[in-house]
Amino acid sequence: MLRTKIIVLALVVALSGCMDEDGYDEAVLEQLVDRKANIEDVTKKLGLPDRIINNNGSLAYIYEYERDLLAFIFYNGELLFKERAVNDGFL
Repeated sequence: MLRTKIIVLALVVALSGCMDEDGYDEAVLEQLVDRKANIEDVTKKLGLPDRIINNNGSLAYIYEYERDLLAFIFYNGELLFKERAVNDGFL
């Protein structure tokens, strides 16, 4: 029983190093490469966005976290670029 608790604790500590305090994994963001990733890649890695903004054929997928906002801009389903901003609560 104690051994199981120690193993679980070790896993939690190890995995927490991979994930940002904000709840997303930096390594996942690095895998989403501009002009190579698409909408399906982003939603597989991050889930459905908190907001979708449609602007004349381009789409912005917005993910809102406690400290950060992540924006993924797509055209024809292809990731053009991604941005990160501080979540000041005004979006």
